[in-house]
Amino acid sequence: MPVERDTLEVDVLIVGAGPAGLTAALHLKHLAAARRLPVDSPSIAVLEKGAEIGAHSLSGAILNPATLQELLPETDLSTIPLAVPVGKDLFYFLTKKRALNLSFLPFLPQNRENWIISLNRMVRWLAEKAEEKGILLFPGFCGRELLFDGNRLAGVRTGDKGVSRDGTLKSNFEPGVDIRAKVTVLAEGAHGSLTEELLRHFALHREAPQSYSLGLKEVWELEEEPEKEGKVIHTIGFPLSVSAGGGGFLYCHGGMLSVGLVSPLAGANLALDPHEEFQRFKNHPFIARYLGKGRLAHAGAKIIPEGGFFSIPPVVVPGGLIVGDSAGLLNSLQLKGIHLAMKSGMLAADSIVEAWSGEGPVLESLHNFAQKLQESFIGKQLSAVRHFQHQMRNGVLPGLLKGTLHTLMGAHRPMGFPETKPVRRNTQKKAVGSRREPVPFDQRLSFDKATTLFYSGVRHEEDQPPHLLISDFSVCRERCTEEFGNPCRHFCPAEVFEVLEDPSSGQRYPRLLPSNCLHCKACEIADPYGIIRWIPPEGGGGPNYRNL
Repeated sequence: MPVERDTLEVDVLIVGAGPAGLTAALHLKHLAAARRLPVDSPSIAVLEKGAEIGAHSLSGAILNPATLQELLPETDLSTIPLAVPVGKDLFYFLTKKRALNLSFLPFLPQNRENWIISLNRMVRWLAEKAEEKGILLFPGFCGRELLFDGNRLAGVRTGDKGVSRDGTLKSNFEPGVDIRAKVTVLAEGAHGSLTEELLRHFALHREAPQSYSLGLKEVWELEEEPEKEGKVIHTIGFPLSVSAGGGGFLYCHGGMLSVGLVSPLAGANLALDPHEEFQRFKNHPFIARYLGKGRLAHAGAKIIPEGGFFSIPPVVVPGGLIVGDSAGLLNSLQLKGIHLAMKSGMLAADSIVEAWSGEGPVLESLHNFAQKLQESFIGKQLSAVRHFQHQMRNGVLPGLLKGTLHTLMGAHRPMGFPETKPVRRNTQKKAVGSRREPVPFDQRLSFDKATTLFYSGVRHEEDQPPHLLISDFSVCRERCTEEFGNPCRHFCPAEVFEVLEDPSSGQRYPRLLPSNCLHCKACEIADPYGIIRWIPPEGGGGPNYRNL
């Protein structure tokens, strides 16, 4: 029996209440107030799959405040909750026991005049301003599938609620709603499920496949230490191989310390466990002394799109735009993307206004958005560092030097096209890498994955269809065990994947614990065979980040 669904008609639908999505909504309202639209008050709806706005917002987070000031020119930036101007800006190379200060090198990322922020709190703050403007915010509703009118993107169907694990409808069943819009803006974050569906539907391809890293982050509450306030530290080296890339960070702000490690999702050693490497990082003498007598307060994980300029997909389709991390807008040299995401949201709003002619409300032509991106500082920044990520394959230190020198030359020297491959094709057989000595979890500086999950606030409705799908379990049992050693056990930071052994037959078989999932999507990206698919679970499920 077909499910009857309600339909909600809006002018603009934005999927994702992160920096890009909320900025697009706010700027569109500002333009409408300035009478730049043929309607006085366009209806704007913003979907957010997290239980509340900000629940899934996790970032480093260093903010270049220029775009925020452009969005809210009358606002005193010091009123942003948990925002601190960057003071000392340091860069270190870590060996196993020592820290070498490289801050004097001229080609390193610069953070002066930037702000250390809680992205989580800033997003909540932006959401309050959006509500004041009459923007409709729908937390707890995931976009499950796209709606089309012919070859035009026409909106999104939200996920059903109250469906049991076996697919039967429970007594609290609520069918998803069809939200139809003149324009749909996808601002889901990195590797968005609807974004990937859109690219498949229109057969759109990136020039080079997107590459990703996995970022693990904790927030520690510290005793007040004014001399550390505003301090920013980035590291390379230990515990990661300098040939693999990645690095760590510490940001001191508001009596708190954000500490994290970014690990590439592609590499020779598939036995590498990013969570364990993060625990090693915190136990390094240089890092451990910053944690001092503090205590762990929050933890989380997120993938980071690092492919850069060549990995930006086509961002315009009939009736739709792609912005922010969904479009891969990240400056890999400066390690910043929040201001790029916000600017892309503003440019999306500008393009919607320009396409919204007085001849009719149907917005078919939004192609000026791609040109606006290219001509803005987004395009200029990403073009200038377009070969940087490619150079990092030579190792972190030579990559930093060569990539930055090339950037300083204006990226004019011919270097050829970066022949990148999808993450799963960069993997090699398990013989290349081996497991390191296990990390002792002392529950003081280092914690097991179960403890980290507790501090992420993750929860899902247990009795619902699984949102992690494996198309062929026999590949896991047979080929992957022999060829790769079931790397999902290691690259997943949330213990979603287990490999058990039948005591009678000795046969190994996988078991999934989707209720642990942090929605980082590392599994779908790094799976060597491409048989894992991540789909949004029931809206409101997942982590519940605070101060992250």
